[in-house]
Amino acid sequence: MENINDTIPDSNDSSQEILEKASLGYRFGAFIVDHIILTSILVVPFIMILFRQMETEPTRVFAAFPLFMLVAYVVYSLRDIVNGQSFGKYLFGMAVRDSHYTSETPSIARLFIRNIFNFVWPIEFLVLAYSSSKTKLGDRLANTDVYRISKKPKLIMLVIPIILVVVLFVGSLFFGILSFFRNHPAYHMALDYIEDNPRITELVGEIESFGFFPSGNISTSGGHGQADFTIRVYGSDGTAHVRVILVREPLGGWEVVGFRYRK
Repeated sequence: MENINDTIPDSNDSSQEILEKASLGYRFGAFIVDHIILTSILVVPFIMILFRQMETEPTRVFAAFPLFMLVAYVVYSLRDIVNGQSFGKYLFGMAVRDSHYTSETPSIARLFIRNIFNFVWPIEFLVLAYSSSKTKLGDRLANTDVYRISKKPKLIMLVIPIILVVVLFVGSLFFGILSFFRNHPAYHMALDYIEDNPRITELVGEIESFGFFPSGNISTSGGHGQADFTIRVYGSDGTAHVRVILVREPLGGWEVVGFRYRK
């Protein structure tokens, strides 16, 4: 349909905007954008909390997991409540509308209902792609569909936001892992060991600060644990890279079993 702003009269002599159904490609693009944004907002912070609390309060983390999943599901299902548009749909010039009266924005309840099958989104996608009506299960249940409400967006309007959300996702993941390292009991034990080690203070002088980006790894299983950190140390007389190796036995705390350093 060439003009998406044409109107036709209904039986009550009112006019209804006739909209063109959004293509599968546009809908998939909007889904990817929404998925990255909502994952960055919901999942990454939870992972940060999970890493921080798992070592000391695993029972509490497991107890909170169902609540987190419920909150994430509700938020994900309500992503279209602003004028029938999520952020992804807004970028691609689309919106959810009543399938019979395309001028009508569905109620919040119907917008929620159309997304209740999010947890089986591969099936939803297959139904959308291969059904004759090109309508997903949720839209059939709520009598809704996705339509184009503006002209085809310029490429730059799509590329820049997608780049931004990817950067947001990667950045959130990176800082989530960094936060896990910097808040882990083994890392704090390593810092205390460095500060109390006379060989390090002899090398760099009075310790003033530590590097913001430590490297290494942490692994735990069945109460046992191993950690290996390389930390940059800044002192009054210079800097050094210090490697600290720690282990943990069941029912015990973290202990340093070795260290190395270099200028």
